[in-house]
Amino acid sequence: ASLQPAVLTKPHVTALIKTHSQHVLVVDEDSGRILLQKDADARVPIASLSKLMTAMVTLDAHLDMQKKITVAQQDVPDGDRRKDQVPVGTTLSRNTLLQLMLIPSDNRAARALARTYPGGEAAFLAAVQKKIQTLGLKQTFMDEASGFSGNNVSSASDIARLTVAAATYPLISQITTTRESHFHFGRQDIVHHNTNTLLGTPDWQVLLSKTGLSREAGRCLTMRLKMAGKTVTMVLLNAPNLDFRNEDVQRIRHMLEQTGMPTRQPLPALALN
Repeated sequence: ASLQPAVLTKPHVTALIKTHSQHVLVVDEDSGRILLQKDADARVPIASLSKLMTAMVTLDAHLDMQKKITVAQQDVPDGDRRKDQVPVGTTLSRNTLLQLMLIPSDNRAARALARTYPGGEAAFLAAVQKKIQTLGLKQTFMDEASGFSGNNVSSASDIARLTVAAATYPLISQITTTRESHFHFGRQDIVHHNTNTLLGTPDWQVLLSKTGLSREAGRCLTMRLKMAGKTVTMVLLNAPNLDFRNEDVQRIRHMLEQTGMPTRQPLPALALN
């Protein structure tokens, strides 16, 4: 895929950063200013970035996180052929399912959380819609919990708002920045690694992270991180592959640090610190 420019603006200086990602937004949370954007309001599939919403709605319900839940066949998305998912019939705590959903991005864990939400999946989706409205997300729609559906859509601007909101949940920040975790499935002890390969990389202080991947959505990433002494939210949607997405992240970080964190207009209605 050819590189296309994202616009970075500071007083009296305009620069172009070429990115493989089709939709980009970088926000300085301390000031609420947009540092970089590229087609950030387009409504596009978001794949497993949906799981941040699923996590928030689950935690909002103040459920018993130690309650045991058995993963059912109906939790397997039609057409999902991933081999690394939690086996059907496995009984785990709701807290463990939350970890499986956010660290290795397990689709079955997400759908089991939605299925066992009080009132079932219909009530879960109603709570999602209410959360979307509360956060003022104008381009966001979800019809299931995992993001496997191509109908789960949003924009880079909305995902930035969603990420800032998710960061107010300490458990989400903690889990999504865990590089690897051990899970016990019956007699098996399995190590799952975080889907964000930047975690644990020297000089990267990641505060929250979630990736997404599907044929419709491409490679997606949202992160909160410390950069040049500031807290930054970075959203990248629809990169053609992992290497190109990580290349975009590195290029954006280098440019922002070299230009001294330029500023642009504030992002309206973004809930900041």
